[in-house]
Amino acid sequence: MRKLSLGVIAVTLISFSFSAAAFDRHYWHGEDLSWWGKGATPEPVADTGWPSRGIGPREGYCWWWPTDPESNSGDSEAWGNRGKVMHDCPPPPPAPIPPTPPVVKPNPVTGTVLFDKKKSYFLDDVGKAAVDEAVAALKRFENNTINITGHAAGGEPDPVGTGQKRADAVKAYLTENGIASSRISATSAGDSSPAASNDTEPGRKQNRRAFFTTVVP
Repeated sequence: MRKLSLGVIAVTLISFSFSAAAFDRHYWHGEDLSWWGKGATPEPVADTGWPSRGIGPREGYCWWWPTDPESNSGDSEAWGNRGKVMHDCPPPPPAPIPPTPPVVKPNPVTGTVLFDKKKSYFLDDVGKAAVDEAVAALKRFENNTINITGHAAGGEPDPVGTGQKRADAVKAYLTENGIASSRISATSAGDSSPAASNDTEPGRKQNRRAFFTTVVP
């Protein structure tokens, strides 16, 4: 009977010790370790305190969930080999430096518009297509401007005035397509800068022209 009583007392003490340990692990520190043995995330989480006991967050401290028993090495273990360990929070990672957007440097857009002998100041479809490239570039790069120089073929009356009308025809097409006139320079070179010989009609055709180029600041 005496041995039985001692056995009961021993079992009771062991059960109490186990219960106390379990209480200590799960409740004494106010932690829910129901995830125990199921794996955990290793990222530190800022301490939120123990509101139910009036304990506020401890500034600069984090809880850490080791993912394996050895990962606690060197830390102050609060409880359990795979439990939560409190330690200093690591410094926050530096804010990422936003990438510098590449600087798009536009290239000048150049072109030549040829004018027919009978329609000396009229832009045909080929001429308009050439100017459309300049329109697109000027709309994309609003600080760019454009210079237009009109030319006359040898033997044309009033070569300076003729060259100016050709330059003005290109300018008018630009403004019709949304380019401010303040961004356009239109001048005449007359017949002073022929592109080809004025001795033949094919050469004179090359000289009845307006040359333009966009200006990149």
